[in-house]
Amino acid sequence: MNTNANLLQTKFFYPKLPDRAIRRWRLTAALEENLKNRITLISAPAGFGKTSLLADWIQEYAHQPAWLTLDESDNDPMHFLDYVVQALLKYPSEELKSEINEHLLSTKFGPMQRLDILLNCLCEANAQVILVLDDYQHIHLSAVHDTLNYIIENLPPNVHLILATRCDPPLNLANWRAKAFLYEIRQSDLCFTDAEASAFFSHSLPFELERSELNALNAKIEGWAAGMQLAVNAMSKQKNKRDLEQFIESFKGTNRYVLEYLMEEVIKNQPAEIIEMLFYTSLLDRFCAPLCDFVLQRSDSRKIIDYLERNNLFIISLDDNDEWYRYHRLFTDLLQSQFANQDAEKVIDFHRAASLWFERNGHYAEAIDQRFLAGDTDQAALLIQDQGIEVLKRSEFFTFARWIERLPESFLYANPKLCAYYAIAMILEGRPYNETQKILHIMENLKDENEFDHSIVQVLISLIQGNFLEAIRMIGTIKALPEHEDEILQGLIEIVQSLIYEGNLESMLHQLEETHEKAQTSGNLAIAITSLSFMGDIYKTQGRLNKAWDIFQHALDLAYIGEEAYVSAGSTAFIGLGEILYKWNRLPEAEEALKTSLSLSKDWEILHFFSGLTSLARVQVAQNKFKDAQNSMRKAEELAERFDTTELDDFVVGCRIIQLKILMGQEISNSDLKHLEQSPISATDQSGNSLLLSKLFLMDIQEYTYAWALLRKNNYEKAIIHTKELLARAEHTHLDDFIIQYDVLLAVAYHKLNQHREALKYLGVALRKAKKENQIRVFLEQGPDIINLLYDAIENHIEEIFAGSLLALFPQMEIKAQKNKLQEVNGEIIEALTAREAEIIQLIAQGLSNQEIAYRLHLSISTIKVHIYNIFRKLNVHNRTQAVAKAQTLSIIS
Repeated sequence: MNTNANLLQTKFFYPKLPDRAIRRWRLTAALEENLKNRITLISAPAGFGKTSLLADWIQEYAHQPAWLTLDESDNDPMHFLDYVVQALLKYPSEELKSEINEHLLSTKFGPMQRLDILLNCLCEANAQVILVLDDYQHIHLSAVHDTLNYIIENLPPNVHLILATRCDPPLNLANWRAKAFLYEIRQSDLCFTDAEASAFFSHSLPFELERSELNALNAKIEGWAAGMQLAVNAMSKQKNKRDLEQFIESFKGTNRYVLEYLMEEVIKNQPAEIIEMLFYTSLLDRFCAPLCDFVLQRSDSRKIIDYLERNNLFIISLDDNDEWYRYHRLFTDLLQSQFANQDAEKVIDFHRAASLWFERNGHYAEAIDQRFLAGDTDQAALLIQDQGIEVLKRSEFFTFARWIERLPESFLYANPKLCAYYAIAMILEGRPYNETQKILHIMENLKDENEFDHSIVQVLISLIQGNFLEAIRMIGTIKALPEHEDEILQGLIEIVQSLIYEGNLESMLHQLEETHEKAQTSGNLAIAITSLSFMGDIYKTQGRLNKAWDIFQHALDLAYIGEEAYVSAGSTAFIGLGEILYKWNRLPEAEEALKTSLSLSKDWEILHFFSGLTSLARVQVAQNKFKDAQNSMRKAEELAERFDTTELDDFVVGCRIIQLKILMGQEISNSDLKHLEQSPISATDQSGNSLLLSKLFLMDIQEYTYAWALLRKNNYEKAIIHTKELLARAEHTHLDDFIIQYDVLLAVAYHKLNQHREALKYLGVALRKAKKENQIRVFLEQGPDIINLLYDAIENHIEEIFAGSLLALFPQMEIKAQKNKLQEVNGEIIEALTAREAEIIQLIAQGLSNQEIAYRLHLSISTIKVHIYNIFRKLNVHNRTQAVAKAQTLSIIS
């Protein structure tokens, strides 16, 4: 046995947490919680913060574990055990030290005897023992692994072992998982979340990073702790803002600091066949064992991938079946940079082979990308012609557009149909109009042969520009043409035809349903999902929120492609769900749905400024996230300005900004009113036809906003005249969602004019209609202006329970003449009871039941329940006994 003097003492010192470290509360709590297990394995690549996490946990929970940092010299069973024993002797337990000194160190024993005695010493010690073995990746001798296996298999219940390593050790891990002995923390757990990464950069840099800069860094670094520190080291040396922006844009695995770290810590000691595998597979966005076998002409790729996984070589599994993989992005940059000296022909052959494998296995998008990388443009073009429509059916317009842009322009002149697809993709992406016009010019030259293709693109542009008369005229022209065989273009025109409103919403819904069924049968997801989303929008404007919800959910069922992923067309359904959740006042869920929509819709960026971002901002205001709301609207403005195909987008965003100003209590200026009076769209054409899209935007955006702005400018008479016109139109078309909005505005306007009977008439209609589908937010948006009205509704037996539930959602606010009668009791603000509420609490104190109080006061039981509900809310109590006690304390009752 080595004496204490022969052992390197620094290997027993556990690390200290740096003063400016970001605390990993979620992980330290998990470590502490799982001390009940036998062993914790922390396994991740170099630089993912394994040792730092342990230092954080030690400091957070004031532990003093037995600590041992291992190195290459520990690849000897006796030497390894000497260090383990010495680490345990440093554990703060006098009983453990006494057991080891008395039974293990006093006599010489054989290897197995020493192990058994050590385990007995641990068992006899009356202490909870934690042993940490750090850097276990240095151990490669099977005899040492066997020693540790034996220790863990026979570990007493009062001992917990923590193993930190860069690669999975060849221990009985599978068996321990099955027996629930093992808790694991891996790369995905150690990755810094966006919030943690933002906090890290904020603490570590002498300047503040913009949100866009943080997002760009987080996307490249992917939570790698060492990568973040290396980025900080480099950023701290940037001289000005421009240099910083250029650094962030160019930061990758070839950065000198990152390159040196990865080459030294990861690549340096790998076998040649592993390095070759790493280099070639880094040329693929994702890879699997059969693909690697095919392109590298070998049969052991699965074995090598297992090695990469066990050794945590920055490999990331992409599915639960461990079939597909990719590398960490910075690691990919490094590997690809090393390919500069490789045989160019060999690389081209690799891409061709990869394309062939992807094509044979039905992965056409990757097959096309690999053809482009191999320089085989003609072969790529043939694949695009063959598979382009399938990509568009899945609403992958962004992918399709990127393919077309890699082809020579001459290819488009020979393929008018692809021109139409490309133009539609550019419109949906919100690309500059001059780019779309260039494609339209090509199509114009081919118009005689492909009038349908050209016309459908022109219809879409007319719709977006708000030129609905021209759109209707062109749709009539298209209807006269023979039905088109192309599923994408024919489906689009059928949707647009369905949206021509001629007084019968049910007919419109029927047409959309037929389009959806036809598209779903043929596998045309983009058209099927879009049809359903328009149906959901119509049901929503009818006030049939639950029906709309079901339709949007159906659309998402079609859009779902597994693993919490959806095709891009699903973004429209998520917007619909988010807007319904907002109306139901389920704000966190609404925000999540709308953010999901934005994450899906890179192919449909036009949705961002027309619906997604503007609706998200409204939800954020409702949650008092004013800064987030302003950022959302600023981004919507920027996108709308960039999209110069139409001015309609700028107008819509401008209206939404005015709505947000109202919701945030900001002053409405005369220029705001002028903006609302200068609409670029008209509601109805000369023939009496009207596009529903026009109605949606005109009524829900411009006209409602204008009426609301007039109300906030105290121009009550004009607001009433304008809103009554809108209400008459909405009642004629049975659009209950709009009816509720206009009735609420009219109720508030009449209340401001002290015309209480009229105010209650309109509020009553709004409450009755809103109650059917639990519309809540339309009332809450009016703030204090509607509180007195809701109390009046209860007093007049108008939807008492629903009105009471709405009142309960408001914070304590000043009402009627009570505003100067708020009381402060022990630091608590108590809102004054109304005369009726004071009368009811007196009767409660006398022991009367709800039924007896209703009979005494000649009121309904439901009205009594609402009053009692509000008494509890105001007094901040939960039952009748508490209410009476609080009322006595406040001298409300004697």
